[in-house]
Amino acid sequence: MSWVTALWSMVIAASLTMAAIYGLAWPRRQDAGVNLSFALLALVTAGFASAELWMMKAQSPADYATALRWFQVLVWLGVLAIVAYVRFFLRTGRVWLGLAAGVMRTLTLVPNFVGAANLNFLEVQRIASVPFLGDQVAVAFGPPNSWMLLGQLSLALLVAFLLDASVAAWRRGQRRRALVVGGGLVGFVCAGFVEAILVFWHLVGMPIATSPFFLIVVGAMGFELRRDLVTAARLTRELEVKDAQLRLSEERLSLAAEAVDAGLWSIDTVDGRLWTTDQGRALFHLDPERDLTLDDVLARIHPQDRPQVQREIAQALATGDKARVEYRALGPSGDQRWLVSWGRRCAGHAGQAPILTGITLDLTARKAMEAETCRQRIELAHLARAATVSELSGALAHELNQPLASILSNAEAGQMLLAQASPNLSEIKAILDDIVAEDQRAAEVIRRLRALLRRDAPELRVLDCNALIQSVLTLLRGDLTDRGVVVDLSLNQEAPAVPADRVLLEQVLLNLIANAADAMTATPPMERRLTITTDRDGDGVRITLSDTGQGLPTDAGDIFAPFVTTKPQGLGMGLAIGRTVAAAHHGRLWAEPDPAGGARFHLSLPGAAECA
Repeated sequence: MSWVTALWSMVIAASLTMAAIYGLAWPRRQDAGVNLSFALLALVTAGFASAELWMMKAQSPADYATALRWFQVLVWLGVLAIVAYVRFFLRTGRVWLGLAAGVMRTLTLVPNFVGAANLNFLEVQRIASVPFLGDQVAVAFGPPNSWMLLGQLSLALLVAFLLDASVAAWRRGQRRRALVVGGGLVGFVCAGFVEAILVFWHLVGMPIATSPFFLIVVGAMGFELRRDLVTAARLTRELEVKDAQLRLSEERLSLAAEAVDAGLWSIDTVDGRLWTTDQGRALFHLDPERDLTLDDVLARIHPQDRPQVQREIAQALATGDKARVEYRALGPSGDQRWLVSWGRRCAGHAGQAPILTGITLDLTARKAMEAETCRQRIELAHLARAATVSELSGALAHELNQPLASILSNAEAGQMLLAQASPNLSEIKAILDDIVAEDQRAAEVIRRLRALLRRDAPELRVLDCNALIQSVLTLLRGDLTDRGVVVDLSLNQEAPAVPADRVLLEQVLLNLIANAADAMTATPPMERRLTITTDRDGDGVRITLSDTGQGLPTDAGDIFAPFVTTKPQGLGMGLAIGRTVAAAHHGRLWAEPDPAGGARFHLSLPGAAECA
């Protein structure tokens, strides 16, 4: 076998191998156009080599003319394959230039098959044998076909298309692809263009031998394409791993949601379509099979809560912040349950609108527990107030005895005046005014006692702490006087008002003042002093009570624990309830030793503006 036959046979085999590899791969990949066009290009290369070998081994002018005619068909297919491959692989280049090159090359098929030997010769008059790579090959002679200029023009358009695509790819950062693919094809087409001029216009005596060089270009293109295939395969494997991890994460999330009876959901922000888990459908009593929308869920929400839910959804979509809303859901039979939903805006899939996704929990049991806890807290606070009133019974009796004694003495004096022949009406009027005033005083004491002993639920109102302290001190005035306790007041008149329940706050102050008086029992009478101050604490107010008693234990925090007391008859709940009341008002109650001796208790409450 000659070197020419061996070399061209290797080109054919290599080209067909590449064509088979990429031809079989193209239907199973997303970049099918790249693989298909490259397979066609490799197949055309094999055709080039076959046609060139046919021409070099031609035995007659007619045989050479037929081989050259089919060679031009392969050139036509090659132009189309190159344009398609460059568009698919580089994703650039002016389409009209590629189409112009393809259309122009298609037109060359007419003169290639009609009226002449082929596109290149009007007639192949003779063939001659010339040496080539140590072998003798055939070359043709005859008058050139002027339509050959049309084919050369198509090659010029193809070069322009390739240059444009390569420059665009280079500017876009695809420099390796621009050099290997664009540069290689430009070099090959230009070389083929020059060789066609030299051979077919009889400027040199040599055969057409472009396929080995084209195989090199195609091989480089295949290597570049293989790099993409390897990268794509690696990315595919990584994607499969991430998909498996995502499925595992979804399964774990679903399992966790099922464990807490939570419903997962997402809402399409464009058409309002709703996806939710089976638990989510059960929470709203929704059909387990039917496609759902946001309106289906809103229809199940209590009418009074529905506007708030819609506002939270709109705000979450507008700002991207996490939304949380509690609301009531109604069942088909009118049964009511409490739900809480958290949601946040998330990016949708590529090119799609964002979605709102979140989770919903059933709060019905917790709400019932909170209501029961609140009831028990109110009951415990009532018991503590009753105990406090019991401890202060002596002072309360004193507060009532004074106005009753005054009423009695005034009534007796009035009787004596009325017994006179000419009663002094002005003195009788003054006596009656005193009776009315003392009666009102006694009624106020009884009203305060009744307020303390009521089991009413807390009712927040804006209160003046200074006036509240004065009111409590009025109630305890007699008891403090009997104990010899002197009260010093330092009330800041600019202290802000606080939103609080009057009865609960009076209970805390009553307990703190009574505890201070008890703590000073062993203190010498002349040193029993209770100082009460109010001052601003940020936007709120701080009430401080300082006594001169026995001080605090080593661990001051223990005194706020339930059932801890130093009083023989105490319940040990006063300070514990006081701290609970402070927390319910978003405030704090704490104690610290007084540097001057004794103890200091602080009650900090937020102002009305801070709670708004």
